[in-house]
Amino acid sequence: MRRTRPNAWVRKARPSTTTFTWAREVKRVLDNGLDATLRGLQTHRREIGALPDTGIPGTLRHEVAEDLTQLCERLGKEDIYQHTADFNSQLTHLQGRVRDAVIALSDQQKLRLKEGIEDLQRLPEWEELTREERGNAVSRLEGLWVTATQDLAGLKKLLGRNYDINSTLEDLKRSIKRQEEDLSRVEEPAAAKFSQSIALPAKLSSAAELDALIQQLRTLRAALILCSEVDIRIMVKNEPA
Repeated sequence: MRRTRPNAWVRKARPSTTTFTWAREVKRVLDNGLDATLRGLQTHRREIGALPDTGIPGTLRHEVAEDLTQLCERLGKEDIYQHTADFNSQLTHLQGRVRDAVIALSDQQKLRLKEGIEDLQRLPEWEELTREERGNAVSRLEGLWVTATQDLAGLKKLLGRNYDINSTLEDLKRSIKRQEEDLSRVEEPAAAKFSQSIALPAKLSSAAELDALIQQLRTLRAALILCSEVDIRIMVKNEPA
């Protein structure tokens, strides 16, 4: 009868040397910084993929689309621990593209604020505002300028500020126009009722008397311009005996 070697099943159930070596190597490179790099890459992949598809964010998204596709493929392989240098290089590249986008978007917003102030100053109603009102409008726009860190957090901050700039500018335009309309209504004189009795001569004896009558009627006509209701009573003077 063949004897079974003791603990043979134990040795059979143990992981192979190759598997153990792989796991140990993966842990080593993760502990040495690959874990942080992979987390950074995943964050960039997620945040960039959620950016708007237009403007500077859209340009960034399209420019790194191929890089993000390659990243997904590499992350699905078992030998990721062998590509630490490649992952570090890819993260540095993505961070650089985000930094460029932040700088470009920041410059764009600075120009937008400058043009927004010029838009307000071109409004016909701008000249009717007081110096204080003009200063408040300009200060409100200038106060929207923010500095942003050149990373994903800064990019998201600037994207949120885009909405603030556009909505504030439109609100200021409406406010200036409405303020001038309200002022015009206040300054418009209220319509009044004109009531007067005039006496006309029954007979004119000279050109001078006719001129005097014409002038009297012209004065009366001028007084009626701002009146909505008119009550004029005409009497004819009796001729002298």
